[in-house]
Amino acid sequence: MCLSRFASFPDSRKPLKVAFTSDWHKNPGDNFNDMEVPECDVWIDVGDAFNILPIGIDEWLTRKGHYTVDSYDNATLPAKKRYFLPGNHGGRLSWCKRLLAPYDIEVVRSLDIGGVHFEHGDKYCEWRILGLFADDLTEWATTNKLSRRLWYAFCQRQGWLPGNLEGKPKYNKTIGAYWGIACNVAHTKGYKKLVIGHSHSPETQRTAFCEVVDCGKRQVLTMEV
Repeated sequence: MCLSRFASFPDSRKPLKVAFTSDWHKNPGDNFNDMEVPECDVWIDVGDAFNILPIGIDEWLTRKGHYTVDSYDNATLPAKKRYFLPGNHGGRLSWCKRLLAPYDIEVVRSLDIGGVHFEHGDKYCEWRILGLFADDLTEWATTNKLSRRLWYAFCQRQGWLPGNLEGKPKYNKTIGAYWGIACNVAHTKGYKKLVIGHSHSPETQRTAFCEVVDCGKRQVLTMEV
């Protein structure tokens, strides 16, 4: 995708104000009242806005789930154009497309605008392997009461879902390796700038060739492209 996709803007030669965020990890029944989106040309959610993967898509197709998605839609209305990247917690692309079908929000895996590449970044760590079977596992685990209860307890221990147990922390060495891989990918593929999420650790890594921006967790950032 390139800048020509924004031909509907009055003058696509002018810089576009892009607002972006990542990793809000909301569950059915939550709202996005705490997410302040500025007026902008483009809104890009870089992933993990909804905990679809650990909970299962069926729990999101409920009144509580629709309430949360409605809240997300209302919060992002200041943007002229909206893009949504699932992230690993979004699970299958088809799940997010089904959930967001009633809204004017385009669901994509990644996005390129003016030399800036946006993607969640989970493929730069262990999720490159886990992603091969995680969606199928979640779909199976959330289909009956017994396996669902055991699965939710496991997700709480991992810190993927809220609970009484303290979740496992993300380790600095792992995050450092993640950023290193992201910088190498940006350089190899010729990205002027790479915007990612996933690590929950806001950071900007600059090299002689490129810049990698990590959105962190529940932060709204802006740039012009």
